[in-house]
Amino acid sequence: MCEFVSWKKDSLGEVFFLTDKDVFSPHGRSTLLGTKDNDVFGHGAITAFYGKAVAYLAQFENKKFWKKSSFPAEIATHLESPETLLDTWGNMLRRYLQPDDAYYILTNAPEPWRSALFDICFDHVVKDPEYTYNTLIHVKGLTRAQRNTLVKGVVKDAFYACETLYDVKGLTEIQRNALIKGVVKDAYYTYDTLLRVKGLTEIQRNALVKRVAKSAEYAYDTLLRVKGLTEIQRNALIKGVVKDAFYARHAFFDVKGLTKTQRELLRKNVA
Repeated sequence: MCEFVSWKKDSLGEVFFLTDKDVFSPHGRSTLLGTKDNDVFGHGAITAFYGKAVAYLAQFENKKFWKKSSFPAEIATHLESPETLLDTWGNMLRRYLQPDDAYYILTNAPEPWRSALFDICFDHVVKDPEYTYNTLIHVKGLTRAQRNTLVKGVVKDAFYACETLYDVKGLTEIQRNALIKGVVKDAYYTYDTLLRVKGLTEIQRNALVKRVAKSAEYAYDTLLRVKGLTEIQRNALIKGVVKDAFYARHAFFDVKGLTKTQRELLRKNVA
């Protein structure tokens, strides 16, 4: 996919690019029908709009739109300020900007460009758990409401929910509870959360243990490696381990501090 801003130029120096007026005109809607996502910003869309005459022209792109000196005059005139940019491409950005490009703007654009485009970019990064997570990590000055919205985006993916719990500082208890619900979608990341994430409440650990206990493998790993388990949690994990004789056998010999009742339950399922 091409970057915003993209353009083509012929041998006489004429520049071809697309604006809101082009894309949302009757001709634009007709010629760009079926064009997906930020392809609307790209060279293929320019060719579709202007026709075969521009198909083989030299192609250019530059995503640092705040440096207007890097663009031909025909484009630079629209980059005088955030206001002129939005007047020219605002609707395209609102509809077609992709999460990776939105994240790039949030983390690279200087002021006042970043502030002017913040809401547009924020609405797009939350569509992708990877860039939602990275926004939580790298974008400063987020409000609690914005962090809540980002957490909702992250919980769609167990890996990024786990990484957010581990890496992001200052999460509220409500946010951590929401992330736990995302983590438990996957047994491995549930186990990984128990192993790595500090400061979990007993209720949160109970929820994680309940999910891990559904897998004999990760129930065994949890018993073996996770510190500070309560007796109730260890009992739940034993019930998960005994579903598989292989892991029951290993748990019987490898896990320290088992009660007599727990060892007897494992022994019955090894035999």
